[in-house]
Amino acid sequence: MYILKVHKKISLSVTFKEFITLFFVGITFAVSSIALFAALKYIDSGIACTIVFVYPVIVALIMTLFFHEKLTKTTVISIACAFIGVALLNYAGEMHTGGKFLGFIFSLCGAIMYALYMIFVKTIKNIKHMQPEKVTFYVMLSGTVFYFICLRFGLDFQLLTNPNQWLYVLGLAIVPTIVAIETVNVAIKLIGATKTSIIGALEPLTAIIVGVLVFGEQISLFNMLGFLLVITGIFLVVRK
Repeated sequence: MYILKVHKKISLSVTFKEFITLFFVGITFAVSSIALFAALKYIDSGIACTIVFVYPVIVALIMTLFFHEKLTKTTVISIACAFIGVALLNYAGEMHTGGKFLGFIFSLCGAIMYALYMIFVKTIKNIKHMQPEKVTFYVMLSGTVFYFICLRFGLDFQLLTNPNQWLYVLGLAIVPTIVAIETVNVAIKLIGATKTSIIGALEPLTAIIVGVLVFGEQISLFNMLGFLLVITGIFLVVRK
């Protein structure tokens, strides 16, 4: 990310107050990622990603309750669709039992933390006018520091022992992280934030398809109905 910033000739200088704010915001982003990875240990990737992607609806709900945004019929319908969809996913996946319930909670925590991240970036005066690339750089930097602390300052760090592991880690670091973030920035400039967000809401569908075709995950009628309701709620609130 630093190389990209140098290439684009973007200044990375911030005040101490801005740095503390960015560090705090970056932790919310990091926790959302940790929660998703934790959820994947207990429930299917398609269900976990669908629950996490309820975050636009949670953003709308928080902005209505705490930032006095107008509550419209569209917002009410989107919230209802999303939460009924999540309830169906919970019922279909029997996530009220055993470890699956833990996976459900982790996914929901991931959605809430990512929603808070989006709200902080949008509302905090210190950073809402910053260049997106600068915010991304410090968010990823603070996330790295946070992960290091969570690993007991490196004591729990696990070395990669074979080429496949290095390949998987590099794949995660480059394709769904750096490439994804940069292409989203480009997409926002070309087609706007709304259309980009709507297309981005199809990510759970990708997770479901890959989970079924590659990892042999099962999908039921209730799963599909819950997924469609969640996507409808996301589409409505993002479109608004």
